[in-house]
Amino acid sequence: MNYLITESQSKILQRELKRSIEEIGVWKTRKRFKLNHEQLFHLLGDDLPDLSCEDYYDIIYDIFIGGKVKKRYNIGRYRLSLYLDNMVGAINFRCVDVLNGDEITGYATPYWDGECQLPLELSWYTYQDEDGNPQETELVGEFSEYEVLDNKFNEVSEIIDWFNTEYMKILSEYCDSAFDYVRYL
Repeated sequence: MNYLITESQSKILQRELKRSIEEIGVWKTRKRFKLNHEQLFHLLGDDLPDLSCEDYYDIIYDIFIGGKVKKRYNIGRYRLSLYLDNMVGAINFRCVDVLNGDEITGYATPYWDGECQLPLELSWYTYQDEDGNPQETELVGEFSEYEVLDNKFNEVSEIIDWFNTEYMKILSEYCDSAFDYVRYL
């Protein structure tokens, strides 16, 4: 069903949405107004109010599940794949070193737990032994890093651009140091 909204009604609605986001956050505002993320962003006109790091997590979650960001990247010698752990709402990564044929997997969820940081943590290292047999080593809790993240974006498109560029750069650099770590265990 389509509704027509006049320009003055649109301005009033934008103001109410922004006020609601500042009071109760993005997720609860979406529920309060019964909007999906695309509707909310469309009504806001891509002009975001001041948001908390928890709000940024909610927005990134929404743009990730909404297909607004790429989930497969080729960066230098790495093939990176991203997927969602639906049980906890975390973004998992798989980083394959195309030159060596080994891979690491782990978690890399921006603004996880409402914090203005990106925790990076390994879960598994997969490689082939001398006989060519696949081997897996569990690494939960063994190699973690944290990147401090910006907490001021003015538009949703800036968040999407950040995810597709800066986030991928951080993840690629983490793959470099993580491979250095796991290959010498």
